[in-house]
Amino acid sequence: MECLQLSSIFNDTNLRNRASVSLIRERICDNEVVLDFNKIDFISKSFSHELLSYLKSNGYKAHFKNVNKSVDSVLRIAFSKPKINLKITNVRID
Repeated sequence: MECLQLSSIFNDTNLRNRASVSLIRERICDNEVVLDFNKIDFISKSFSHELLSYLKSNGYKAHFKNVNKSVDSVLRIAFSKPKINLKITNVRID
C-alpha cells in the first residue's frame, strides 16, 4: 500500500479545484492507497467530489489519514451526494 503526502504533492495547504486531482491520479500506482492530509487545512467541495468519484469509479481502496475537522466535513458532504460508503477512522472507500 502506498502513501501519498498531499502537502508535498501540492506545496499548498488548500486544495481548491477538480483539476488538482490529476496530480494525485498520476501518482497512484497501487489499488490501495493512503492519502495523508497532514498540513492540508482546506479542500473545496469540487476537489473532494472529483477525488472521491475518481477513486470510486476506478475501484481504488483509499484510506485517508490526518484529516482535520474542516476537511472531514467537506469529505462527508461529498460522500453523501453519490451515496458512497464512508467509514472514518480517517476515512476509507471500499
